Amino acid sequence: MLNLRQLNDLRADVGDEGFADLIVLFLEETDGVISRMIDKGPEKDPAADYHFLKGAARNLGLDGFSALCHEAEIAAGQGLQLAISPDALDAAWQDSRARLLDHLGMAAPIRSESQPEIRHE
Repeated sequence: MLNLRQLNDLRADVGDEGFADLIVLFLEETDGVISRMIDKGPEKDPAADYHFLKGAARNLGLDGFSALCHEAEIAAGQGLQLAISPDALDAAWQDSRARLLDHLGMAAPIRSESQPEIRHE
């Protein structure tokens, strides 16, 4: 679910160019954190990773994904078995990512060396 009010407030706060930069940065960093979390390599601090994902998602109006990460952050912080598998986390992220890009009229994948074009509504 997209919180359009949050997304529009963010755009108003930082302007169109800053907004496009934030979208690119968010996608790159989130893709990296999720890739690390689903990788079978040495585990980092999952509570910290979920905290980052929760906050970044909330800032961009991805309320559903933010709520999912909030629940996982609490469980991880308490040392409990996480209710979400790495594959389910990745699927939820891919769905949220696609909804955000679709709403903004942006094509995936986003690359930092090119500025995305954002349509205005």
